[in-house]
Amino acid sequence: MLMLKTILTSLGDFLYLHAPMSRQKTIFVYNGEGSLKNSLQMLLRGLQSTVDSSVHNVLTITPEDIIKGSWAKDAAAICFGGGYDLGFIRALGPVGIRNIRDYVYRGGSYLGICAGAYFGCEHIYFDEGGKLEVCGERDLKFFPGFCRGPVYPGFQYNSEVGAKAAPIKVLPENCLYPELKIPIYFNGGGFFDFLPPDKVCSNPSAQAKILACYDDVEDQPIAIIKTKFGLGQTLLTGVHVEFDPHMLDESDFTLSTFVEELKNHNDKRIQLFKKLLQHINLVTKS
Repeated sequence: MLMLKTILTSLGDFLYLHAPMSRQKTIFVYNGEGSLKNSLQMLLRGLQSTVDSSVHNVLTITPEDIIKGSWAKDAAAICFGGGYDLGFIRALGPVGIRNIRDYVYRGGSYLGICAGAYFGCEHIYFDEGGKLEVCGERDLKFFPGFCRGPVYPGFQYNSEVGAKAAPIKVLPENCLYPELKIPIYFNGGGFFDFLPPDKVCSNPSAQAKILACYDDVEDQPIAIIKTKFGLGQTLLTGVHVEFDPHMLDESDFTLSTFVEELKNHNDKRIQLFKKLLQHINLVTKS
């Protein structure tokens, strides 16, 4: 009996050690107050078409579930797309925001695009002195500085009036990508300004890597940046690298003026998006 028990124990150990294990970890995309429907759909589609589905699921997550906190153990990343960050703050409250911050600090990944990028900075200065002004300190503080915007004038909520094809310059030394200039969909995003303020792309930082700059703006301020936060990493971008121009409404007058330009560069946008996701340890399709 003792020998049989030993054999069964060894067999059990063997089966456990060699059992097929799911490698999938979930990329969570915020869906709640502050998230705009079109931006949410673009981000979901962009991630689903870009990441390796054998490694990552892509699912939405509510503010209530973020507050509960159990999501963190299964997360490959948490993502916040376009919208308005005051909505994020109201819905998440201090507990939800702390859970995100703790998750990244312990080794997680955060992707913030447009409103999600403002949300991830230490300070936000949006339309300062204007009708849409939103200025103040933020609690995530993944980027130790300011996010200032909109970079280009004319932004209106729930409208494409202020949208444009923003030419960005990708920096090869930090982005693992050949230097190139590429137009990317933009609507209300900001640029990143170090503390003390320094808009120049060559500004060194031990905790941040500048990946791309706005190419047609004075002093070429930072458009995309990667930061280290504790054991984790974040990717913050003022331009919508996730937007597929083929999904834009070409009947909209503003979009019709530049959508073909975006389509002509879409293959490069997809490759850039892959490289950016790899910066936060996500596995992309080959």
